[in-house]
Amino acid sequence: MESSTVEKKPRYLTEVDLLKFIAIAGMVIIHIYENWTGTSEVSPYPTTAVDVFIQFLGGPVCAPLFMLACGIGVIYTRSNRPIDYLNRGLILLVTAYILSFLRSYVAAAAEGLSNDQLLLELLNVDILHLAGLAFILIGILRALRCNRWHVLILAIAMFAISNLVGIVPVDGLTGYVVGLFFFTQCGDVCFPLFEWFIYIAVGVFLGSYLRGSTDHPRMYKGLFVLGLLMFVIVTIESLVTGFDLRDFFTLYANRFYQQSFLALAWILGIVFMCMSAAYFALSAHPRPRFDSLCHFFGKNLNRIYIMQWIIVGNVSAVIAYSGVTIAPILAIPLGILLLAGVSLLVPTYIKGVEFLRSRVSENTGSF
Repeated sequence: MESSTVEKKPRYLTEVDLLKFIAIAGMVIIHIYENWTGTSEVSPYPTTAVDVFIQFLGGPVCAPLFMLACGIGVIYTRSNRPIDYLNRGLILLVTAYILSFLRSYVAAAAEGLSNDQLLLELLNVDILHLAGLAFILIGILRALRCNRWHVLILAIAMFAISNLVGIVPVDGLTGYVVGLFFFTQCGDVCFPLFEWFIYIAVGVFLGSYLRGSTDHPRMYKGLFVLGLLMFVIVTIESLVTGFDLRDFFTLYANRFYQQSFLALAWILGIVFMCMSAAYFALSAHPRPRFDSLCHFFGKNLNRIYIMQWIIVGNVSAVIAYSGVTIAPILAIPLGILLLAGVSLLVPTYIKGVEFLRSRVSENTGSF
């Protein structure tokens, strides 16, 4: 991966921060929708406008945007030595399992699961697991001096292998370990590395190109045209063959997670158009306060993601115990309120961590 810098380039891109803002907002909404409305993860095609909007936002838009932004961040980070990527990957992986405990244990216990079932509940494979493994892989590739083309080609090969392998016929503890890399018979394997690294690799490729480019408007115009072509071609092909594009939405038979090359092309088309639209919208109407808001969410994306899941997961325990659910449309205002509330807690969280670190340093120095 190229690490050459261009003079007077910002360390981050505002349009990428806006994508992170959209991604985390959509994720909060879809998590509430999935866990508080009683909607099944293998529900039929969405039919109402609310269901279509939320499942489209939470599927083809938010998770891929999250990963694309993650890949771009790989290029724009100041800590870009192989050991930096490896350390960050390990921290994310450990954090992912801690989050599984904090968000899932109470909810699973409330359902009356056995100890063995509770243990397996904590081993689910989610987007933070993917991010951790991706950073570890990128650290290895960085040590091998791979460039953006190597990363992209490897990711395409991994995606093809995942499609060929399909669902590995193992479950239990082995299933969750293998599930870090491939889909298995375990129901909570959502983002295995081989299937989903492609989005992060595309982010690495675009970030590397952006960092070396002096003509961002031209680059984003080309990216928008490419995305539009991909979107239109797959949409027309689906209309001709009778294929229902709602297969690519969040909840229909979990097909969003187990993607084909057709789904990949359609979703990347949407992601490319979103990224280009974000750039031109911010360029046409610069608003410093809004830029600062986007940067806040971009900088604190992982913190906000972790805190919202802890709240959503534990409220799910109450819902599971009481049997009370909410109307799907309420997922949108509740998601916005939860996002705002969690965001207000971020400064307190940072100060608390800094206080704990200072106390540890003081105690260590006293010996």
